[in-house]
Amino acid sequence: MKYESIEDLSVEQRLELNKLIAEGLKHRDAFTTEADVRYFVTDDYLYELNHEDYHLNQDEEEPYSANDYSDDAEALASAGWGTDEDYGYYGDE
Repeated sequence: MKYESIEDLSVEQRLELNKLIAEGLKHRDAFTTEADVRYFVTDDYLYELNHEDYHLNQDEEEPYSANDYSDDAEALASAGWGTDEDYGYYGDE
């Protein structure tokens, strides 16, 4: 289900959102209005709900890995800070 507004939320979800808004209002700074807190907390909550549904539909066999560090190794090697293997040395030959 795609959550586009608070009208799409269940009663339990609305109660949870109200708790999050109340928490946000307690911790807002002097430059943030109540309307801003309500808008951003609601927007973040709807975003999370939409992405939560996306992650539940993903194949569980292949876990998502945001960073396997292969890009870091390539960057270090290109800067001259690679390992011996990056430069073709694999031990005593």
